[in-house]
Amino acid sequence: MTEELYLRFAALLAAALLVPSVTFAMFAVAHRDMPFWRYASAGMFLIFVASALSAIRDVLPGLLSLTVSNLLVGAGYYLNLKSVLSIYQLTNWRRLDEAALIIYGAAVIIVIIFFNTYENRVVVVCIGIVFFSTAFGLSVYRSVAKDMRLGRLMLMGFSTANVIFAAARLLSATPMTDGLFLLRIWDPVFFIWSIAATFLFALAQFINGNAIIQRENLKALQEAKRRLEHEKELSIQLAMANEEQQNLQKLLLHEFKRPLAAIQAALQAQSSKDAVLDQSKALRLDALTAQATEYLEGISQYQDVAELFAEPNWSHLPVVQIARDITTKWGVEVSSEPALAFQELRCDPLLVDIAISNLIENAQKFGSGAQGVSVRIGSVGGNVQIDVEDDGPGIPKAEWSKVWRKFYKLDDETPSALTGCGLGLHVVDQVARAHEGAAYVVSDKPSIIRLELPLAREDGADG
Repeated sequence: MTEELYLRFAALLAAALLVPSVTFAMFAVAHRDMPFWRYASAGMFLIFVASALSAIRDVLPGLLSLTVSNLLVGAGYYLNLKSVLSIYQLTNWRRLDEAALIIYGAAVIIVIIFFNTYENRVVVVCIGIVFFSTAFGLSVYRSVAKDMRLGRLMLMGFSTANVIFAAARLLSATPMTDGLFLLRIWDPVFFIWSIAATFLFALAQFINGNAIIQRENLKALQEAKRRLEHEKELSIQLAMANEEQQNLQKLLLHEFKRPLAAIQAALQAQSSKDAVLDQSKALRLDALTAQATEYLEGISQYQDVAELFAEPNWSHLPVVQIARDITTKWGVEVSSEPALAFQELRCDPLLVDIAISNLIENAQKFGSGAQGVSVRIGSVGGNVQIDVEDDGPGIPKAEWSKVWRKFYKLDDETPSALTGCGLGLHVVDQVARAHEGAAYVVSDKPSIIRLELPLAREDGADG
């Protein structure tokens, strides 16, 4: 084959390889988690570069151009083999493919340096093509993937035909077959086949690649379905556990109230007796009676709040009404921002009243009474902030996140104080959460606890 004809065929082959190279590269970028597309795009690109170098000899010096282009052909076939192995989920050939690539590269370099003739280069390149094409066919034949039958048939056809044409070109380049296989005939035949084979191989790889995408999508769908079913099962189990916990709490609280009621009755009976007690014992008896009453009221409130949480009564409550109720009910000084005069909360008024009452009761209990408690009502970012301040010892910073737990009480509460049952602040926190708000400690000196609730939206979007 003449030099001019060779260059034309190389240019045509490069042009044929350009489209699948770009297409596969786009798929490789879009599906970075799939090795197939990376191998396929890189393999196509290397063979494209090899063909382009063969067509444009002036890019690199003569021997270097021949060496690089022939090495790139082998590397391209190797990467395409890796793509086939990955798509059919096969292990490699115990490193035979890597060894073959190394041997091929060494043979190319040796031939170009010491035995540089066109026929010798054809022999080396065709041996590499025959090996990798045979590996293609055997890999596809071993595959059991049922979702890639069309791609398998096309790849097996490609590999079989490629072996035949490459072997014929190989034989035509050896002196022993002179007369039977003519290189001037099989060279153009092989190049024409290579151009057709490019489209056949690219189409087969494209079909297989789409099958991989569908396979991965199906796996992802099945995994999502499995997770959804698992989460649904967990949700059912969690709901059952919550129901059992609530039933157990109701039972325990009910059983807890009975001895408390008996203790309260006994203490009240003892207080009403005519027996004269010294002042310290009388005070202690009154404190115990009040403590029992406190526990009973706390438990009753917790049960009532649990029922209110189940079916909240949502309505609009003016902020000025909250301030007015605090002053009327508790006799506590309340300061409010003028801007809140026409603002409202969308809330359950009874739940909000219980939360504020618990905060004020706590403040009076641990402070100096009503005279030591003050309430400030402000706003920030669409929320109303109700700050309850007292002159008590305050809550240590280490306890700020703990006081909202159910039945939690501070360690330094004095025996003489009415400590309650540890439910008051927990109820406040639950009320805040139910209204998409928050409750938190602002300061320990002075002691300030804040209840923050969202204001009703003017556009009525909150219902």
